[in-house]
Amino acid sequence: MSLSNNPHDHFFRETFSRQDITRDFLTHYLPTEIREHLDLGVLQTVKDTFVDEDLRDHFTDLLYRTRLRDESVSGEKDEAYVYLLFEHKSYPEPWVAFQLLRYIVRIWEHRLNQHTSGKPVCLPPIIPMVLYHGKTGWHVDTRLHGLVDAPDALLPYIPDFRYAVYDFSVESQIQIMGSLQLQIVLRMLRHVMDESAWPSQLGEMMALLHALAQAQDGLSYLEIVLRYLVAAAPNLEPEDLHKALTDTFPDTGGALMSTIAEAWIEQGVEKGKKQGIEQGVEQGVERGVVQATREAILETLEVRFGSCPAAIEEQIADLTGQARLKLLHRQALLADSLTDFANHLKLDP
Repeated sequence: MSLSNNPHDHFFRETFSRQDITRDFLTHYLPTEIREHLDLGVLQTVKDTFVDEDLRDHFTDLLYRTRLRDESVSGEKDEAYVYLLFEHKSYPEPWVAFQLLRYIVRIWEHRLNQHTSGKPVCLPPIIPMVLYHGKTGWHVDTRLHGLVDAPDALLPYIPDFRYAVYDFSVESQIQIMGSLQLQIVLRMLRHVMDESAWPSQLGEMMALLHALAQAQDGLSYLEIVLRYLVAAAPNLEPEDLHKALTDTFPDTGGALMSTIAEAWIEQGVEKGKKQGIEQGVEQGVERGVVQATREAILETLEVRFGSCPAAIEEQIADLTGQARLKLLHRQALLADSLTDFANHLKLDP
């Protein structure tokens, strides 16, 4: 898995494309008077994005289709949509209501273009939601009319709607609720842009990640969280993260650091490319990954078995193939003893 050019975009899509996390978020944060009309059990992700290309550095969106619990006149349950716009700018966008209006119209157009039965069709309700985690709190009007300067007599002729905003900035007092995965996501969003948060938040975050690792599919999501932490958190020192990981995960901290090392290398490569420094990048990345994997193997062996014989260290230091090193890293985690690992070291081609 490679890092996205925008780590916030990547993390949001990786997270809220998971229906269990989105359903949990909507269950805990949608107002009761709205939630009671929606059947969240049939929630589905609609893949299309409606954000203008030139705004995608600051906004990410996902559209979800569900059904109304209420029956229509025909006796059927009509569709409804939840539109989640993620703003990952440092400061709130004052024109977000106008942007949402454009996206809502596009969703309706998309829905009408799919309607081919020839029967009359009503526009489905769309609930616009904004998820925000900038450096300051959200102090922007949540109604479209807040952007319109007109006499009151004209307002009935001007479109209006309200969007729900969920402010997870450091200044916000919104309570973090939901499943363990959702709590980790929301805590990450709250603190990742805070330059003073790390490493003070690292201990609490590691405790949550340790609990996550025990859950089914927890390890796979743990990698997503750690990569986002590396890519987006300011003032996070490698030494602090290394210590926190090895303290929290004494058996697998070395393996996780291999993943983190690769993420740092990828991040450095992307930065180098943006600065136009491309010469020798591929060779540098390969050497960095190889060295990080060697170190992760040795650290895993030391943590699991107390020491690592010099003969094994020398053999590993001579290896240069990434595929073989990754296989040996896995064996270091699974081997029953140093002898067992040494046998794999000898047998591997």
